[in-house]
Amino acid sequence: MATLQLPEALSIRDGETVLVTDSVEADGRFVLCSSVASSCSPPDPRRALWWCCSAVTDRLTLAALRKIGLTGVVDDSPDDASSKNSSKMTLRSIPNLLENALQDTDSTSFDEASIARDVYQQVDEWLSDDGVIAAVVLDDVTSLASLIGERLTYQLVLALQTLSTR
Repeated sequence: MATLQLPEALSIRDGETVLVTDSVEADGRFVLCSSVASSCSPPDPRRALWWCCSAVTDRLTLAALRKIGLTGVVDDSPDDASSKNSSKMTLRSIPNLLENALQDTDSTSFDEASIARDVYQQVDEWLSDDGVIAAVVLDDVTSLASLIGERLTYQLVLALQTLSTR
């Protein structure tokens, strides 16, 4: 069995897709927080976009990241250019995106694919901004699948993986 030093195990390499699985006994969010923190610590210029997909809100995730020394902003308004480059970590919430979409449309015409397209477009815009990217995190893909469906979630993950490696 090969062993890795903790900093090496937690570092995110450019163009790499990392899947962190967890269980009832061990929450994978700690590994994600630690990995992103080690990849975005000063003076490293890299930054990360964190999508919260579950009931664990973006503000709770931000509080956990602050405890391990990573600063971030909750980006409720992705069109605000000043918040994009002001922090190492930008947090956005898919449940909030879903709630806004439900409020803006007639419930009979709501389409889950529009949420996936919106997430994809926002990640594409974020990756296009100046700055060095460390990670795009989808925190709790299982919860995302319960919100928009398994097939659409799988397609979104593949599309984001392709987008992040171009």
